[in-house]
Amino acid sequence: LPNDFVSSIRVGSNTVAILCRDDNYAGTCEIFTSDDSSLSDNSVGNDSVSSAWADVNATSAKVLLYTDPDFQGTQCGFQSATSGNVCS
Repeated sequence: LPNDFVSSIRVGSNTVAILCRDDNYAGTCEIFTSDDSSLSDNSVGNDSVSSAWADVNATSAKVLLYTDPDFQGTQCGFQSATSGNVCS
């Protein structure tokens, strides 16, 4: 996904995800332990994520990021830290 294109997130079981507005986990960050169908009402904001990190406690768990609300549009998944252009 390009930088600043995340609008919704799915978080697997036993997983913690952190989304941040700026590269290298800087700026406003928010912790997610469950799905959020629209980031527009969150402190990290809609189309504002530049870095993401996941603490995955199960081998099949992961985090999915979507370009559109309600888990629509292009998606990417990751199971560990990523920074810069999220899921590029």
